[in-house]
Amino acid sequence: MNRGKTERLLNLVFALMATARPLSREDIRQSVSGYDSQSSSESFERMFERDKDELRSMGIPIITVSNAFDEVLGYRISQDNYRLIDLHLTARELEILGVTQEVWDQAVLGPAARSAIWKIESFSVEADTPQSVGAISRSLTGLARVRAREAAILPLLKAARERRVVQFTYKPLDKEAEKRAFEPWSIVCRGGRWYTVGFDQDRNDQRTFRLSRIQGTVVVTARTATAPPSSEIVRSIAFPHDDEIIEAVIDVAKTHGATLRRNAQWVENLADHDTLRISAAQSDLVEWILTSLPEVLSIQPAALRHSVTSTLINMEGGYGG
Repeated sequence: MNRGKTERLLNLVFALMATARPLSREDIRQSVSGYDSQSSSESFERMFERDKDELRSMGIPIITVSNAFDEVLGYRISQDNYRLIDLHLTARELEILGVTQEVWDQAVLGPAARSAIWKIESFSVEADTPQSVGAISRSLTGLARVRAREAAILPLLKAARERRVVQFTYKPLDKEAEKRAFEPWSIVCRGGRWYTVGFDQDRNDQRTFRLSRIQGTVVVTARTATAPPSSEIVRSIAFPHDDEIIEAVIDVAKTHGATLRRNAQWVENLADHDTLRISAAQSDLVEWILTSLPEVLSIQPAALRHSVTSTLINMEGGYGG
């Protein structure tokens, strides 16, 4: 399963779990990241039907809500029915669990996720067989993960589901940290990074915040959200400008660049070095490259190379002062 599909399925699950009302197909098309709202209706219908069937095959209880005339109003996921019972897993289902374990790797749910995986393995397959969840997940790269610094996802999901206002401290890139009062509408994944989209009470407008830049604890208040989202608003999600996803080609020395390799979508092994292709936010790429210097041999595109050089110059200037 490629990263784009993994992100889209996760975004769909989060949207259907967080909603207080059934989401119509048009709501899903316009507001769930991963579905192109500009694509044809036929293309969306085919993709959504495949995703819905695949999630249901995993045991995720997507409920179709109809009116008295059997007209479909929309879809949702009942959390009361979202439980793992009577597991008899195939190798394919174990592979999907491997993806799930990778997503929650190193996050606040990391230990619980690994414990659950180990228990499932003990009932499903021998832990040292090629089909074990651990063996499969260790072979996967380039997936969206929820890391410890993105643990804000849990209270934000709760607040979105209950339509509550949250408070947190946010540190934009190259700016001072600020306290925010925020009404989360949804959680989305883009380029392997997690964001919350909603209404910023301090700015009186829609805003998108990157979870890894939220500092400290997200406080879910008792205050009820007052700005209900609409598909027309949510469909045009504006991500932070520095998080623009770019395609990078980076040459690194053999056996070096662990962080870059972990986030690469493709690796070409050459005689004297390896070439990595990575799609990620420019700010992340700069950070990963700096952790691997001087084993990085070349960087493309030129704009990314310039950004790395500028960051190094600024760092040296800061140290010199």
